[in-house]
Amino acid sequence: MRAIALALLLTASLTGCSGIAYKAAMPNVSMNCVDSLQAVSGMPLKFPVPGEELDEHEGFVEFASVARCYRPAEGTPVPVALYRLESITPPAEVKVSVQLSTGGTFAAALDVLDADMKPLRRYGFEQFTRRGSTYSLDVFLNPSTTTPAYVMLSPDQTHVGKKDTATGSATNVSPILAGPVMFMYHTGSETVTENPLLQGGKVRVVAHPHRTAITAD
Repeated sequence: MRAIALALLLTASLTGCSGIAYKAAMPNVSMNCVDSLQAVSGMPLKFPVPGEELDEHEGFVEFASVARCYRPAEGTPVPVALYRLESITPPAEVKVSVQLSTGGTFAAALDVLDADMKPLRRYGFEQFTRRGSTYSLDVFLNPSTTTPAYVMLSPDQTHVGKKDTATGSATNVSPILAGPVMFMYHTGSETVTENPLLQGGKVRVVAHPHRTAITAD
């Protein structure tokens, strides 16, 4: 009887729920909008202190918690998060990571701006690379006559509303009792995971010095 109870407990632990499901927070673009990027409060982006670099799974925040509503000239409000590069000396690398989740994945875009808030380069979500449970983008900042002063996160509206779909496998374990002998029966099945691409979700922006300039972005 003890063996059966332990087997049932093992089965429950393998098939049980892992807790409250995550749901991405959506940024508010219905109030407190500003009409110029100069009015958006930029957050300082700094090189990490040697020996205190974040683990690849640390430092993620809800985009909604750092975003501000910006209403450009065409009048459609958009949430943006602005990062100042005043402490970043090229050559350097800015890495943006987006956490994949069935509760919502941020379809991010990144703009590199000069000191006058004029765009220098733009990276859409299609330029992010999927690595395991994240999408990431590496942007290299090189010494040039036009030095980048800001990077700005915003949703890539061409991808918002789409889905990231991944196919995997699941294993179920069932205890089988055959007289005095008990064994575990394993069955497998294909699983399809859909991660909706939204205007919000978990994101991380970090910067690192780069030893040599990169000739192409």
